[in-house]
Amino acid sequence: MKNISFSENILTIAGVDIALEHAILVAFELMGKVIVLFDPDEHIPKFGQFQNLLALDFRGAILWKAELLTTETGDCYYKVFSKKPLQVISYKSYKCEIEIDTGKMILRDFTK
Repeated sequence: MKNISFSENILTIAGVDIALEHAILVAFELMGKVIVLFDPDEHIPKFGQFQNLLALDFRGAILWKAELLTTETGDCYYKVFSKKPLQVISYKSYKCEIEIDTGKMILRDFTK
């Protein structure tokens, strides 16, 4: 298990700092990957979505960005509900289970 920490947009994996493009809300190791949830309030698009959940390898290379359920502007994830299985909550009121190897959504549940 790697030592993972973060501050603002700097992710630290085993003592090595990696600058990412957005502020980090959550980062943790899961099944040989580093899962990162960028702070949804840090990037509010006027158009399009914010794919703010991603998996990195231990060198900081992006393995995948999680797909979103909708195509609506402003859709993104704001909370990790569960790490195993990986479940996140979207601004559009869906709890989504994300496949850890691909970033594809495998289950969704409307929660409103």
